[in-house]
Parts: sequence; C-alpha cells; structure tokens
Amino acid sequence: MPFTPYHSGVGILTKSIMMGRFSLVVFLWSQFLYDLEVLINIQLGSNRLHTWSHTIIGMFGIALITVATAKPMYRVLAKLIQDLWKLPECPTWKVIIYSSFIGVTTHLPLDAIMHYDVRIFHPFSNTNSLYELISVVALHNMLLFFTLVGGIIWFVRRNK
Repeated sequence: MPFTPYHSGVGILTKSIMMGRFSLVVFLWSQFLYDLEVLINIQLGSNRLHTWSHTIIGMFGIALITVATAKPMYRVLAKLIQDLWKLPECPTWKVIIYSSFIGVTTHLPLDAIMHYDVRIFHPFSNTNSLYELISVVALHNMLLFFTLVGGIIWFVRRNK
C-alpha cells in the first residue's frame, strides 16, 4: 500500500533531534513523491509496483524533484492549512537539501526490506539483498518505536 505512515517515524525522530535544521514537511514530501510511482503502478495494474524510483539512480531523481518542488509545495501547503496549523517559515535550501537527503536515503532501504520487487541496483542487478533482512513486523515495530520516541523528545524540547 502506498503512502504508509511508517516512514514518518524516521522523520519524526530526526526532527526531534535536529529541530530547526530539519524539515519534517520536506521529509514527508519526499516520501509522497517516492510512492507516487507505486500508486501509478497500482492504477496501471502493473505486476511490479516498485520500479524506477526504488533504485539508487531513481533515489537521486526523487531527491532532485523534492528539492526543486519543496518551496512551492511548502507555500501551497501553508495556505491550505493556515486555519488549522501554522507552519514555521519556509526552510532554507540547506534544510531542504538535508531533509530530502534523509527522506530518500531512508525510504529505499526500508522499502527494500519490506517489498520483494525493489531492485536497488537496477539496471546493474535485479537482486534485492535487503528483502526480509528483518521481518515486516519487526520493521514496523522499529518504525513505530521511532515515532513514539521522536514524538516524546520533540514534545519535551518544544515545551521547555
């Protein structure tokens, strides 16, 4: 299923540690852009859901798209949710690049552990040596733990 919340655990933990030097919004934007491919492949009825973006080469493509679209996306999102939530100022390019990098470099191995059809080194190899490195349950538990710990740290740091 595309757009699972599990990837956000890494982002929440990173945000709790890095605070203003990391943008959770940009991180989540990279996750969304990554899994658009999966949604498209589901709609097309493809046998493989994780194709070009779920490779090392594709990872860099997603990073570039994330960086190039982060500021406009941020402005649109800020306007859409302004009555519910006030986003901090639009992040600097340094924060955008860093947050995008963390987003794409964590998404690929996490999906490779969970999904048999990820081909990290395609077109050079069609193997996935990370598949089932740990069980899906253990992976989900780890990511939920990151979410919980990150949320607690973030809450404590913001309310000092």
